[in-house]
Amino acid sequence: MLRDILEEHKFEKERLLSNSIERAKLPLVRKNLQLDLVKVITGPRRAGKSIFAHLLLRGKNYAYVNFDDDKLIDLEDTDELMKAVLEVYSNPDYVFFDEIQNLANWELFINKLHRRGFNLILTGSNSNLLSKELASSLTGRHLAFEILPLSFAEAKPFCSIHDYIKRGGFPEVVLKGYDAKDYLSALVDSILLKDVVKRHNLRFSQKLVDLFTYLAGNFAAPVSFNKLKNILNFNSIHTVQNYLKYLNDAYLIFCLNRYS
Repeated sequence: MLRDILEEHKFEKERLLSNSIERAKLPLVRKNLQLDLVKVITGPRRAGKSIFAHLLLRGKNYAYVNFDDDKLIDLEDTDELMKAVLEVYSNPDYVFFDEIQNLANWELFINKLHRRGFNLILTGSNSNLLSKELASSLTGRHLAFEILPLSFAEAKPFCSIHDYIKRGGFPEVVLKGYDAKDYLSALVDSILLKDVVKRHNLRFSQKLVDLFTYLAGNFAAPVSFNKLKNILNFNSIHTVQNYLKYLNDAYLIFCLNRYS
C-alpha cells in the first residue's frame, strides 16, 4: 500500500513541476544542496514553499513524500515507509518531505535519517517549523531558508504593477487569478486560527483578532505596547507583547523596532 501511495506522489511531483515559475532565491539555496545539513523551507502559508522545493530539486534524482496525504495520517512504521521510498525511487540522492509536521514524532525520524546519511529537504506549516524550535528539534543540524510570496520582479511576467500593489504576490492570486479579497481573507482567518490560536491555546481569541485588525488598518504607523493596551482594552502590556510576537511569527505582521 505504501508503494502505491508513493507512486501517486511521484505522479503529483511531475504535475507540480509542469506548472511553476522560477523563484529568485533558488540559486542561493542550490549552493547549499550538497551540505551535510537538513534543508528546511520556511515561510507563511500558501507562499509556494512546496513548489520552491520541487524547483530546487528539478533535474535531480529525488524522492517525494507528501504527508498532507490522508492515507499517511496514521503512519507509524517509518522504516517501512523508507523501504517503499527506496523501492519507488531507486536510491535517490535527495529525499523531500512535504508537510512534515503531519508525521507524529517527525523530529526523531528526521534525525535518524540524517544520521544514516540521507540528504533531506523539509517543508511544513510555519506554526511547527519556527527557527528557534528547529534548532532544538534538529539539534543544530539544519539550514533554514525563508520563502515569502512572489516579489514584483517574480510576478512581473504575470501581472501589472497596479495589480500587484492591489492584489499582492501570493502565487495562487497572481498565477491562477483567484479573487484576492476572498482569498486573503480566508488565508488570514486560517493563519489566525491554526498558527496562532490553536498553537498557543489562546483563550481570548477575539482580542487577537482585534489587535490584528487594528494593526492592519494602521500599517506603517508608530505604535506602543501601552497604546495598544489602552485602545484595545488588554489586561496587561505583557499580553500585548505576546500577541504581537505570535502575529509576527505567523507572518501576519512585521515589527520594526525604533531604536532612537
